[in-house]
Amino acid sequence: MKNKSYEKEEDFFDGRLGRIDIIWNITYLCRMDCGFCCVDAYNVDERDRKLHFNGLEDEIKLPENGNSLIDESLKYMKENGKELTYRQKLETLEELSRYNVDIDFSGGSPLISEENFNLIRKASDNIRGEISVTDIGPSISKWEIDKLSESIDVLGFTYDFDGTDYDNRPRGYNQPNLKIASRFSDRGVKTTAQLPLTRENSSRENVENIYRNLREEKIDEILLMKLFPVGRNINKGISPPDYRKAIKTYRDVEDGSVDIRLQCALKYIEIDDKSSDNPCDMIKGSIGLTPGGRVLASPWAYGLNGEPLSEELVLGKLPEESIEEIYKKDKVQNLYKKLDNNYGHCKIFSFIENGQSIDDLFKEDPLYA
Repeated sequence: MKNKSYEKEEDFFDGRLGRIDIIWNITYLCRMDCGFCCVDAYNVDERDRKLHFNGLEDEIKLPENGNSLIDESLKYMKENGKELTYRQKLETLEELSRYNVDIDFSGGSPLISEENFNLIRKASDNIRGEISVTDIGPSISKWEIDKLSESIDVLGFTYDFDGTDYDNRPRGYNQPNLKIASRFSDRGVKTTAQLPLTRENSSRENVENIYRNLREEKIDEILLMKLFPVGRNINKGISPPDYRKAIKTYRDVEDGSVDIRLQCALKYIEIDDKSSDNPCDMIKGSIGLTPGGRVLASPWAYGLNGEPLSEELVLGKLPEESIEEIYKKDKVQNLYKKLDNNYGHCKIFSFIENGQSIDDLFKEDPLYA
């Protein structure tokens, strides 16, 4: 398990910015073809050597040239400007190492390729804060677990259904994720089961089964998540009353063996005191980084086809610009000053539901209307 201690660097954004959590979606590639996916990942189809994309409705046949399917897929993504080259990834990592940041390597499937595995190992030696990896069982299990465990602080994985037949996931998706995560728990790595709330996983019976399964495998925590209407997630969420009911059901079964934490978009449901820090930490506490290096105001600011939800929410681009240059832009500072205007409300939901202009970020999120 990664174990480093750094002195906090001097804040560079008007003395107000401390540690930043960066969700770096390092690739769009994934072996799975889930019914919902925030970044609308490119499905690597090993049966017919194709990439499926654009809501899984379009495809491209990759050449039969002796290269592995993963290598050929990466080549395609880089040549078409979808992802950074390995050199650009290293330059981005070097830039991020200058600041007090936590990085969650996500995707797509970040461990789908050897170059990303090597990058994560390098991040372990250079990044000041926590290193997390969020991935699926088949990609994680490709690598020597002891080596990966030494490089990361947290392993994130999806576990959102007790059973095999779940319309939103490929058959048998959840169980391999849980089994591989259990092996990281045994090695002292913190494990987080990410659980987007749906009707299927919110009944009392399913909640009890999910919680029991995670407890038996010694998983540390559940992150209850709101299903953002982005990427391939359009029209797959539940109603505001159902979110509140689901959270209460999970709280009712919580016994302390597996902690339950709420994603930023849900935290305001349990907050009564507005004097505490704003649970929506957009820009101030978290940003997103796309596979192509674009810096997003929120890790959830993705639209159709894995592109940014809006150019209004693109703050800059790495490695061409530095984080400090990006944060000192007038555009970013103006957004920063307004972040508490709709305290507690999820800015991305507010933006989507109210018209998708920059001012709509600061209107009501229907969950809290």
